[in-house]
Amino acid sequence: MTTSTMADRLQRWVLGAGAVWLTLAGVSLYAALRLPATLFYAQLEATPERAGLGYVDLLTGSTLGVIAVFILVGALFYALTFVVGFGSLYARMGRLMFSPETRAYQKARGKKTLGELTDDEFELRVDLLRRMYDAVPEIAEQVPFAAMEASLRAERLASIAQEEDPDNNARTTGQSGIKLKVFRLLFDTQAAAMRRHWKALVGVSAAAAFFVGLPLVAISQAVQVREGEPFIGGNLGLFAYQASPVDVRLNGEMPSGQAPIDPDGDYFLLGGTPQFVTLYDAEADVSIQVPASLVTITSRG
Repeated sequence: MTTSTMADRLQRWVLGAGAVWLTLAGVSLYAALRLPATLFYAQLEATPERAGLGYVDLLTGSTLGVIAVFILVGALFYALTFVVGFGSLYARMGRLMFSPETRAYQKARGKKTLGELTDDEFELRVDLLRRMYDAVPEIAEQVPFAAMEASLRAERLASIAQEEDPDNNARTTGQSGIKLKVFRLLFDTQAAAMRRHWKALVGVSAAAAFFVGLPLVAISQAVQVREGEPFIGGNLGLFAYQASPVDVRLNGEMPSGQAPIDPDGDYFLLGGTPQFVTLYDAEADVSIQVPASLVTITSRG
């Protein structure tokens, strides 16, 4: 496919259903980014609007934050696939272990070695092995069923030979000579879970990151500010919202009814507009909005 053909197809998609999906994606992203900003400012007695945050500000100011969120989504996705894969493996193996066929075999075998089993009892053991492969097909990625069955039959022959000739050093453990690697089996089941359920797992991971992870981070950051401390990550530009520690100096008299500004106060700059700046007073636990022309604000290290 040529580059021009791909560009034409992309253009047709955008002009068609793609425009709707892109709009929905933009609205969803805005909602996901506005929620933590709203929760952050609410803890500080303010709003995103008072801090001067609009649609464009939230989207452009959270670029690094979105990247961090996608990393978080990836980590959650990986963890979820492992949990789902392990849970699936545990459930499937559990059903097999407690099945009537398994109980019948265990009752018939008792403490017998493979060589002491009757032909029917041994074939039941082979049938259980086949059932295990049917229940957990990921095992075949390590050892094909035919190889495992051949190893089990060779094990039985060695056990019989040992019983007939005690001086024979053949293995008599009653277990297949081929050993499965448990950790590899776990990773194989995880990979299978990724292939089967990746859409649902990505959706759950993204929802958890945007609507649980980010809001919790925003609230915890606001708590730090209320305690008079800069919040973690605030100087990295990860988030559209801010609360920067600043020193405030008055350039004139405050309007009537306006809360006074203490030159030695513990203030944080939350944002603002060309006309007003919004400050958070950590000592009084209130936010105040003052005309930008009446104050000089300098960053406090």
